[in-house]
Amino acid sequence: MTRHHGISCHQRRVPGKPVPGLRGGQDQHHPTSVSRRCGVADLRERNRAGNRAAAADVAFALFADRGYGHVTVADICDAAGIGRRTFFRYFATKDDVLTEPARELAARVAAAITAAPADLPEAQVLRQALTDIAAYALSHRARLHQLAEVRKTSAGLHWSPLTRLSEQEHALAGQLAARHGTGTAPGWPTRLLVARALAGLRIWLDDITGTDCPDPWQHLQQIFDTEPLLTFAIPPHTLNQAQTPRSVR
Repeated sequence: MTRHHGISCHQRRVPGKPVPGLRGGQDQHHPTSVSRRCGVADLRERNRAGNRAAAADVAFALFADRGYGHVTVADICDAAGIGRRTFFRYFATKDDVLTEPARELAARVAAAITAAPADLPEAQVLRQALTDIAAYALSHRARLHQLAEVRKTSAGLHWSPLTRLSEQEHALAGQLAARHGTGTAPGWPTRLLVARALAGLRIWLDDITGTDCPDPWQHLQQIFDTEPLLTFAIPPHTLNQAQTPRSVR
C-alpha cells in the first residue's frame, strides 16, 4: 500500500538538493529569508525618502532663484536628474513640493508620539514631541527661509504651505488616543489639544522664518506657556530640562 506523506517517494528531499517550487532550495518562510526581504524593503524605502528629499531640495532652490510660478515640473526633473514618472511617484503635483516641510514635520511628530512612554499624559507627550520637532525645523532653517521667500515672490500663492500641518490634526489626535489601548476615536479634548498645539507651532514657524527671532527656544516656550492646555504639560521640576529638545542635548 502506498503511503502519502505530502512528498512522494521520488520527490523526497535529498540533502543539498533543492525542493521543486522553492527558488534556490531555500524556504521562503525561513526567518533569514524574511529578515533579508524586510532589510531590502527598508533600504528601498530609505533610498526613496532620500531621493524625494533631494528632489525637494532642488525644487526649492529653483523656486527661490526663479520664483515659484516660473518653474515647471520639467525644470525640476532636469535639475534633479529624474524622470517625470519618478517625480510623480514622489509628489502628486508641483504644489505638493511646497508642502514637503509640513509633511516631514507631521511625520516626525507622529513618530515621536508613537515612541513616547505609555504612562505619560497626552499634553506632555505632545509638547515634548513638538519641542523635538522644533529642533529639527531649526536644523533645516534654510529650507524654511526658502519657503518664506517663495511665498513673498509668488503672487499667485495665497496660502501658506505650513498650514497643511492642520490636515494632520485628526491623525495625530488618533495616535494620542491609541496610546490608551481602548480602540476608541479621540474625544474632543484630545482633538482640541492637538489643534491648539499645532496652531502654536505654526505661529512659531512663521515667526522664525519671516522675522528676526534672536531666541527661538525662548519664543517657543512663551507660545506654549500661554496655551492653558500645554502650560502644565511638563512637571515644574523637569521644565528646564524639557525646554531643551532631546535631539540637541
